[in-house]
Amino acid sequence: MTNVFVAAREASTTPCLVCGQPYILNEIDKNLKGDELKSRVIQIFKKMSLLSSTLPIPSPSTSTLTPISGGITNALYLLSTPNSKHLIRIFGGEGMIDRDIETEMYSNLADYLGGISYHGRFGNGRIEGFLEGYSPCTLTSMRTPSIIPSILKLHSYIPPSGLGPTELWNQLDTWLSEAKDAQKKVNLPLINTLNLSSISLAIKSCKSSTLPLNPPIVFCHNDLLSGNIMSSGTSIQLIDFEYGSPNYAAFDIANHFNEYAGGTDTGVPDYTLLMSSKEMREWITIYVEKGGGEVEEVMEMVERFMEVNHYYWGLWAIVQARNEGVEEFPYDRYAYERFAQGAKERKKRLSASKNSWNRYAGYATLGVAAAAGIYVGWKFLGKKKK
Repeated sequence: MTNVFVAAREASTTPCLVCGQPYILNEIDKNLKGDELKSRVIQIFKKMSLLSSTLPIPSPSTSTLTPISGGITNALYLLSTPNSKHLIRIFGGEGMIDRDIETEMYSNLADYLGGISYHGRFGNGRIEGFLEGYSPCTLTSMRTPSIIPSILKLHSYIPPSGLGPTELWNQLDTWLSEAKDAQKKVNLPLINTLNLSSISLAIKSCKSSTLPLNPPIVFCHNDLLSGNIMSSGTSIQLIDFEYGSPNYAAFDIANHFNEYAGGTDTGVPDYTLLMSSKEMREWITIYVEKGGGEVEEVMEMVERFMEVNHYYWGLWAIVQARNEGVEEFPYDRYAYERFAQGAKERKKRLSASKNSWNRYAGYATLGVAAAAGIYVGWKFLGKKKK
């Protein structure tokens, strides 16, 4: 994908239109609060409205700025004017996400998916449409199979540059290296006690066991937690695609299943809330009926990627702890919990593999015994005939 934002900066043409919407370099200080923050947001709006016929020119006296909870990586605000509502997204997670590529992708997804809308980019954030009448799903309401058509539509999206290979394994390697660096720099007992060499071996084991299954690559959300699934009661809208990329469909489904445990508020997921194997199979059956594939094959791939997904977000949390600290969110506790659950999934995977081998060995033993029995019987009958 051509980096159109970099091209605009290098050409020194900002402010300008990029992806059909205003782009300016001015930033919003994340440390601003109250009226100071509101004043800065209105300044940004006014400057961007000079390039747009759809953005209002808000008045401080008739506008309100309200924080929106639920975001971990970003700071989110609702700007309300007498005639409009817009979502203000101030980027976080510096260095974790290429915001140029992500914003261009978001603009394309808004056109493809509908419902969501893009209204412009400033230096460290973005203006989006506000989903009126929608609210984030809860850990209970997110379990509805009515989300499946929205996931399938996303999995059918082809970026302008094409799908290409997944960067999952490279991303894991990068975060693993950064996590090892974080262990040297942060004084957090929960993180310092984590055995990242063991995690590295587990990831390699996962890779060697999943690739032979030839899992299909699609465009994935990669972060389908409850807060990123909006419901109006009659329809579902996916939001926050900053981790979206070409990836294994089974990873996206596994991530969604793992998010049933929550934990993005307290840092401690409740894994008793996970679906049973029966419930997972029922969900996957609906997905396969609408999107294709074989239920048991998809089930096996999803179960294996549930382990990988724990390492993915566990490493992410360690890097976030180094970059953002743990005052706003306990990244150290979250990393610890995700790795602990990953270890349980690994034990289950290895046990299943061992049982599979034992079954194979048992069948082989029975086969040998049967062959021996046939041979002995044949020799005995042969001797009788003689």
